[in-house]
Parts: sequence; C-alpha cells; structure tokens
Amino acid sequence: MKKHVIYILILFLMGSCQPELSGPIGEPFNKLEEIQGDWKLVKVVQHDPISEKLNLKLYQMDISERLPDLFQNITAKFSLSENGEATNFEFNIGDAPFYVDTVGTWKFDDNQFPTKVLLTHPDSLTITSSLDLGSVPQPGMPIKLKFNRIHNDEIILTYIYEFVKL
Repeated sequence: MKKHVIYILILFLMGSCQPELSGPIGEPFNKLEEIQGDWKLVKVVQHDPISEKLNLKLYQMDISERLPDLFQNITAKFSLSENGEATNFEFNIGDAPFYVDTVGTWKFDDNQFPTKVLLTHPDSLTITSSLDLGSVPQPGMPIKLKFNRIHNDEIILTYIYEFVKL
C-alpha cells in the first residue's frame, strides 16, 4: 500500500510540472520577405568533418579572416515577384572560390519552415545547388548559408557563408 501511495505521489508531482515561457515568442513574419534584397558577405567558415572525426585540432577555420581581400566584396541578391514568390538570385563573387550557382532562380524547400535554399541555373529545369539555412531569415539578423562539398556520398568540406542585409 505504501508503494502505491509513493507511485501516486510521484505521478502527481510529475504531472504538475509545467514549462515556463521565458519571454515573448514574437510576431510571425514572412521568411520570403526577410531574405529578399541585397546582402553582404561578412564571414566564411570552412569546416572539415573528416579532420573532426580524426580529432585533429584544426577542423574549422574562418577563411574570410585569413583571406580578407578575396572575400571582402561578395554580395548576394534575392528577388521576389510582384505576388511575393521567389524568383531570381545573384551572387557577385569576384575572384573568390564559390561552389554554387551564381545566377538563376531560387526557392525555399518550405516557405513556412525553410531549412534549405534551392538554386536552379538558368540552363537547367531542375535544382542545381542546395544551401542549408544555418539560421532562418529574421528581421535585423544575418543569415547563414551552408554548402556541403560531397565526394563519393561523403561530406568532405562544409562552407558556412554569413551574410548581413544591406
């Protein structure tokens, strides 16, 4: 009998636990509208998952810091149509290495809860590049776009491009 009382007491205490919100969630916003416009590259991080698996110290590096002249003038532009749908994009990269399409059309994988920016080159009818969203476009916040270089179905390098809105 004593065990049953303890079990009931434990269940009662567990059921009375409620998570507490720590501030307002915020107003909903349109992610398409937030990514629309001109962006400037402020940081490029190269991540090497193979070195990380081998427990090597240098598996991630801010290459924009090491090569500032190469990355200082890179910009991106994402356009929307008059009815608010994704249309064209353009990356102005200068001489910097950039492994995705630099012009074409774009779209999110999901307009409500985007996790990827999908790019299509003008000469193609299918998606030609995919960038993971490291952060959802939010008012006043930078965006991070991640590109995975793949060889034999394995990620060999990841580039994390951080842009701020102009």
